[in-house]
Amino acid sequence: MIRTSALVGVVAAMAVTLTGAPVAAAPLAPTAAASSIAIPAASTVPCSDIDVEIKGVTCGRLDVPVDWFDANNPARGSIAYAVHRATAKKKLGTLTFNPGGPGQSGLAALRTFLGEDPLRPWARLPKSVVEQFDIVAWDPRGVGASTPALSNCGMASPTYGDLPATGPVDWLAATQAYSDSLSAILTACVAANPAVADKLGTAYVVRDLEALRSALRVSQWTYWGMSYGTQIGMAYAQAYPSRLRALVLDGTVPVNSTFTQRASMQTWGRLYSLDVFARSYGKGFAAKVDRVVAEFDKRTGEIGGESYSRWQTVASWLGLLNAQFNYGLVKKQVDLWYDALFRGTSAALITGPRAPEPDFSGRYLTFMVNCSDIAERPSVATIAGLAQSAADAGLTVAGRMVIERGIVCAGLPEGFGRPLPEITAPLRLPHSALVVNSVGDPFTQWLGAQQTAGFIQGARLISYMSSQHVTYRQVPAPCVDRPVTTYLLTTNRPRADLQCDFVVGRNIVIG
Repeated sequence: MIRTSALVGVVAAMAVTLTGAPVAAAPLAPTAAASSIAIPAASTVPCSDIDVEIKGVTCGRLDVPVDWFDANNPARGSIAYAVHRATAKKKLGTLTFNPGGPGQSGLAALRTFLGEDPLRPWARLPKSVVEQFDIVAWDPRGVGASTPALSNCGMASPTYGDLPATGPVDWLAATQAYSDSLSAILTACVAANPAVADKLGTAYVVRDLEALRSALRVSQWTYWGMSYGTQIGMAYAQAYPSRLRALVLDGTVPVNSTFTQRASMQTWGRLYSLDVFARSYGKGFAAKVDRVVAEFDKRTGEIGGESYSRWQTVASWLGLLNAQFNYGLVKKQVDLWYDALFRGTSAALITGPRAPEPDFSGRYLTFMVNCSDIAERPSVATIAGLAQSAADAGLTVAGRMVIERGIVCAGLPEGFGRPLPEITAPLRLPHSALVVNSVGDPFTQWLGAQQTAGFIQGARLISYMSSQHVTYRQVPAPCVDRPVTTYLLTTNRPRADLQCDFVVGRNIVIG
């Protein structure tokens, strides 16, 4: 039985520690010693040079220093960007965005937001936004067509050791195994990229974004950050508040967070994600989910002559719940396993399209950015204890997610990167901000979004009763889309925070 009460202490502690100060960090603006760094220049390039195939856009590259904070470092990088011009007679401004990661390409996302992605037609930005804004897409350094970038890091994946199919898990051993294997992987990646690895963090990305604004002669950005893009947005707001016309944070990374806090949030965040999904189909189905999850801790299940453990079933479901469109598929799998485990019936296992084998090489940037941004390094014992708390609450498989969020920088040297400075008081922005988060978001938990909204004077929080990660234009949710679009167009915020309900059948769940 999933025991939410077992996490009451963790949640209470998080409410206090989320505002805790990280290790002191230097400001984002260049130091006086670096003031002689050349002002970057932008140049137009053929869109094919940066792998952009979108009609009606112009493309370019922005020359930037690899190290914004050291004038003695001559190395240069290049930020690839594309601009789609407004077509209305009266333009509202310039919209830019970051789709998250770290590691997601803004150039690739532009095609979707302009409505040229046949697989995701619903994700097109509203016509009124596309017509009245210049839209600037860009790949952060290390991503896609932009440099500096990592190379020759290999494709090895860290391991947890031998996790038992059923019963208790030795989380200390699993965490140590993960830490040791990750240490070898990241040590080798840094050795292959000694001049680049520690210069990919958000402090550098924020300076690149400001240089891009200046080069394109944009007076103020209208900025939409998704997932990790919200971390860029908050850091930019801290460094250049007057340069933001509007700020939308969607799927929000909490400010001032540490790896211990992020791991702590996983211990209950995954539980809430599963609970929000299950209860969307009623209390009876929620009870069914609890029973299936508990049973997989006791035994494996068999369908079609093959045996399946909790790591292949429950853990897989948790990995799908960040996208609301997977609800139907996960429900069918839960129903099937309930019948197989408790009624002795067997049917063909229902699965979605087979995903390609994960390419771990793309995650190296994620590690380098996160470890540059956050100086804290929790111990193996601390993270193992948090993983155990997830198991104690009845969701054993969530322990792996706890480890992944807590053990991030193993093998990286002390003083790596450039940690983000603490935000110590609410930010004052020209038109405040909208913060959007699903209540059951498994990646960026709602509590962190609430905390972040409190760090922006006058911000409004839109809470969506789902486990969807990033909501605006990602699911049919008019209660979210309408106020966000209104804010983008007018800078008018809702008069109060909003609670948006998700209803199965009305908000279209594909499965």
